[in-house]
Amino acid sequence: MNIKKRISLSPNNALYLHLPFCRLMCSYCAYPKVLLHDKFVRPYLEALKQELVSLNIKPSTIKSIYLGGGTPNALSDDDLKTLLMMLKPYYHYGVEYTIEMNPELVTTSQLELLQRFHINRLSIGVQTFNEKYLQEIKRHHNYRLVKTVIKTARDHHFNNISLDLMYGFKNQSEAELLEDLAKLISLKVEHVSLYPLMIEPGTVFGINKYPEMDETTFYRYYHLVRKTLKQAGFHHYEVVNFAKDSRFYSRHNLTYWTLQPYYGVGLGAASYVKEKRSNNTHNLTKYLKGDFKEYETLETKKEAMENYVIFGLRLRKGISIKAFEAFFSVSFNDICGTIAEKLIEQKLLYRRGQYLRVPVKQLLLLDYIGREFILDD
Repeated sequence: MNIKKRISLSPNNALYLHLPFCRLMCSYCAYPKVLLHDKFVRPYLEALKQELVSLNIKPSTIKSIYLGGGTPNALSDDDLKTLLMMLKPYYHYGVEYTIEMNPELVTTSQLELLQRFHINRLSIGVQTFNEKYLQEIKRHHNYRLVKTVIKTARDHHFNNISLDLMYGFKNQSEAELLEDLAKLISLKVEHVSLYPLMIEPGTVFGINKYPEMDETTFYRYYHLVRKTLKQAGFHHYEVVNFAKDSRFYSRHNLTYWTLQPYYGVGLGAASYVKEKRSNNTHNLTKYLKGDFKEYETLETKKEAMENYVIFGLRLRKGISIKAFEAFFSVSFNDICGTIAEKLIEQKLLYRRGQYLRVPVKQLLLLDYIGREFILDD
């Protein structure tokens, strides 16, 4: 079987734009970022426009736009309007259009601007409602403020709101986690991303050797999160993502998990287009000079099949064997059958119809399961 032949990708593209500016640096964040300063913002937006134009994207192929950071809503209304005008040609009816927001920076005028430019999904970075842990991560909101922000967003007809929450803070008790979850549930949002706190090198937490959660606590808290959100009516559709129903699954992130093409524009952004994977520079000086790309590599069919399985198993529905075979024009059994059968025997996978899934109890072993699908050359 020739597994070097490359696949033909769908013309349904996602577009990600990275806005690295923050008014304060959070203790846990490892994404490319820079303190907000007027001398950088306008040149950065100009460079962003230059890169976007250079990609020659056909607007009709875009199915999702995502403004991430950093803190996109740290921009002034004028600068945010400049950005949204730049993106106006890429929006059309049916596009999921998301912006990440810090709740303490949300204003009525900002929401009016977002609505005018057809942004239809808000991703609000809450992380925790606990004042002790908010101080640790250097955030300045509280439950009352988040509640007010969501009410104001509803008044402006935003009907697809996602919240980010973290767990695994130093000495965080089960009662504190449940209190955070209760407050989150009371806000009645459509989507939740709920992450374990990861201590990354180079962050404040990493430098200060902030303690990580032990595996036993991680396992217990993870399944407590699942159980609590399920009881509140959320569907667990991806390892750390939950939605009220399938209408509110993150279409943008599904692009990554299902090996669809995406364009990444901005500092440190990643792209996957026409079988090429690339990453932009993390160096702001280089980026502002138009030296955008850090590296680019051509993905082989073997690598694509590995990634299809590894990312697809993150989804609770798993991977479709039929879709794999249609996508790659190969027999799944010929390529992955032996590996899959071994993992099924070990109760690390199970098969339901044409889908292969990871059992709920084994979701925390995804890294190990994924490594098993690294194929021989």
